[in-house]
Amino acid sequence: MNVKIYTSSQLEEFACAKRKEFSSWRPQRSTAIDVYDFVDFVGCEPDWKYITPDQSILGCVCFSDTTLPTWENYVNKQSKEPEFNNFARGTIVIDQALNEGKDRGKENYTVVHECFHWLLHQYYFSEKDSDAVHSCGKDLFTIFGCSEDDSAVNILEWQANYAAACFLMPQEDVSQAFIKRLRLKGFPQKPLEMKRWVNAHISMLAKQFGVNFNPMKYRLQELKLVQ
Repeated sequence: MNVKIYTSSQLEEFACAKRKEFSSWRPQRSTAIDVYDFVDFVGCEPDWKYITPDQSILGCVCFSDTTLPTWENYVNKQSKEPEFNNFARGTIVIDQALNEGKDRGKENYTVVHECFHWLLHQYYFSEKDSDAVHSCGKDLFTIFGCSEDDSAVNILEWQANYAAACFLMPQEDVSQAFIKRLRLKGFPQKPLEMKRWVNAHISMLAKQFGVNFNPMKYRLQELKLVQ
C-alpha cells in the first residue's frame, strides 16, 4: 500500500507549522484566511473548471503534467461532450460551480484539503503513473476518522481532511474563540451538550473561521469542547 501513517498529533503539528509559516509569509488581519494565497504559498497554481457534469468531484491535484476532461458550462452538461484541457504539474483544479456559488466555507475547505494532498502525498502519487491526478469526490470530505487497516484512499483523505481542519481551525485559536463567545470562565470541565443555543454559537464560529457548520462541529468535538 505504501501509505505513510501519521498520527493526529503529527498532522496537527505539521498543519500548525504551515499556518505559522504562511502567516509570516502573508500576515492576515482576520481569523479566516485567503485560501488561494495558501495555494500560492505551497507552490501550486489554482484553476477553475467544470470538472464533472454533476459536481461529484469538488477538486483535484495534478501531480504531473496531464490532460483532463472538463465541461464548457454547468447548464445541461449531461447533453454535451467534454473538452480536454492540459494542466501542468502543481495545478489545483477547483470545480467552477463551487467557486461561483455562495458556499465559501465549502470552497475554503476544499482548497486547503487539496493543498495538503500536495504537501503530504507527492511521494505516493509520484510512484503511480496512472494516478498522476488525484480527484476528490464530495463524499471523501466526510471522512474524519480511519485506521491503518482502511484503504489507501480513506487514509489519504483522512490525513488531508484532518490537516485542513487543523490549519483552518487552529486548536488554541478555536478554543479561545469558543470560550470567549460562550462567555465561559475557562475550558469547560466536560464537553457541552449540543443544544440549540450552542449550535448557534458554532455557526458563528464557523463563519468567523471561514468554514461550514459541520467541520467546526467536528473540530470542537475533537477538542472535547462539545459532545
